[in-house]
Amino acid sequence: MRQLSRSDIANIQLELLDSLAKFCDQHGLRYFLAAGTLLGAVRHKGYIPWDDDIDVALFREDYMELSRIFVDDRYRLYSLYNTDWYALPFIKIADTTTTQIEESDLFGKHEIGVNIDVFPLDICPESPNAQQDIFKAIRRRRRILDFKGVRLSVKRSPIRNIALIGGKLVFSMVNASRLSRSIDTLAQKYADSGYHNRAELVWGYGMREIVDESIFDVSVSVKFEGRTFAAPGGYHEWLEHTYGNYLELPPLEKRHTHHSYCAYSKGNLESPSQTLSG
Repeated sequence: MRQLSRSDIANIQLELLDSLAKFCDQHGLRYFLAAGTLLGAVRHKGYIPWDDDIDVALFREDYMELSRIFVDDRYRLYSLYNTDWYALPFIKIADTTTTQIEESDLFGKHEIGVNIDVFPLDICPESPNAQQDIFKAIRRRRRILDFKGVRLSVKRSPIRNIALIGGKLVFSMVNASRLSRSIDTLAQKYADSGYHNRAELVWGYGMREIVDESIFDVSVSVKFEGRTFAAPGGYHEWLEHTYGNYLELPPLEKRHTHHSYCAYSKGNLESPSQTLSG
């Protein structure tokens, strides 16, 4: 196997995003660039320079349909609905010709390839108290999930590693997949409520990203690394709710990735058809 460079990984991610976008368009599923990917498209016309993943969002209805019908010769969709050992409450679409090694114990011995993340946009309650309740319930489960995924590290102090071992013993009987399923179920609690707020409940930024679903009524095209993808017409409101003054760069000490992984090709990796533009 050959280790992939940052540029290799980014180009594979772009091919994945391109394939997903085409699949959604062909099947009448509405997708949107989301989170840091949408921010990167608007502010940098591509990746945020210190970011290394791609985020996409679909309304829950389309998200469920995507999980049900997605088929591709090279790419595989992983979700709680089609993979028993999968332990995240959102979809990953991965390149099966690659392997990505992450610093997480959530998948056990299972590995997936270079991937992009796909999140459901779920309906939120109108009441601030009800909003706080559902975010708190999901956040408690996410913390346990994060705890189960953290690996011991020589970079961490011995005392912290000992505390981590103790915590892992406490949560050892908690099944990560079932925990993610409970997050997924909670996120759909208000599906039939008739409310008009949406958010990435399963893995988002909390109450600050709740927006009226009318901002998604119209799709607009945005550039990302020289390619064109869909964003919600009200992307300014979504980004402003989530990040505040999103056009202002964060201080230098906050310009770092939140992910840690390396990736390898399983064989002779074909050169992506288009390279990074920036």
